[in-house]
Amino acid sequence: MGYLNNYSKIIPHHKIEKLIVESRIAYTFLRPAYFMQNFTTTLRNDLIKNKQIYLPAGRAKFTLIDVRDIGAVAATILTNISSHINKSYELTNKEKLTFGEMAEVLSNNLGNDIQFKSPNLLSFFLTKRKEKQPIMLILVMIMLHYLPRFQKEPNITEWVEKITNKQPTSFKQFIINNKKILTE
Repeated sequence: MGYLNNYSKIIPHHKIEKLIVESRIAYTFLRPAYFMQNFTTTLRNDLIKNKQIYLPAGRAKFTLIDVRDIGAVAATILTNISSHINKSYELTNKEKLTFGEMAEVLSNNLGNDIQFKSPNLLSFFLTKRKEKQPIMLILVMIMLHYLPRFQKEPNITEWVEKITNKQPTSFKQFIINNKKILTE
């Protein structure tokens, strides 16, 4: 679902990174923003069946990343490992969007009216349980979507472009590229 950099201390990745740093082995950490692919996987059912994004995110802003951009960064780093030893990179595209804004981009590019609904936590939990979602997945979804409402906005970074010499994928381009999977 992505490694949301504002929450690094409360997610398991932080503890793992800390142990790696303390071990003194060489490392390179890639810290991706919110995966665009969540729309073609975890969020797809609501998009297709209900024409909505149903998450307790309120008006929180999110940075996004296409996992293919993460792969391009990783591949580039692997071709020149010595330049990236003991470095950390937060990977985002060049956008900071609310889920309401993402619903608008989806609507404009899919030809469907996609609505964003931000339920309270109890409604979200009960709805997802009724859909037979595992409790742990629901809790992770709450952590990734609800907690950002109380944090400062995430930063946009330039690492994808600096490392790969290519622009990161925009959310609009991701939707265009995946229109078929998002409408069937």
